[in-house]
Amino acid sequence: TQIFYLDAIFQLKNPKLSELASYLNVSKPTVTFAINKMEKQGYVKKTQSNEDRRFFSIHLTLKGNKLAKVHDAIHKRYATVFKKVLDINELKTLETLLGKVLEKVQ
Repeated sequence: TQIFYLDAIFQLKNPKLSELASYLNVSKPTVTFAINKMEKQGYVKKTQSNEDRRFFSIHLTLKGNKLAKVHDAIHKRYATVFKKVLDINELKTLETLLGKVLEKVQ
């Protein structure tokens, strides 16, 4: 779950808690709980907005950014292998199947 959150924060580039919740299709309290845990572990840092004190942005720490980049590189390697081995129709089928699985995981 944490790597999924790190990847989302990496892709969204310092999102607000509400943006991350929407992106992950989970509740804001769920995101807040996970982010607080990840902050204690040193992967993320929350920054309160100067304009509206109700909002927090989430930033990857050096440790979190490093892990997110490793995870992203692994995904890219798998994508390269899939593209070499599968034809376009098989890739479309794989995309559909993975999308179906991800809907149930989230």
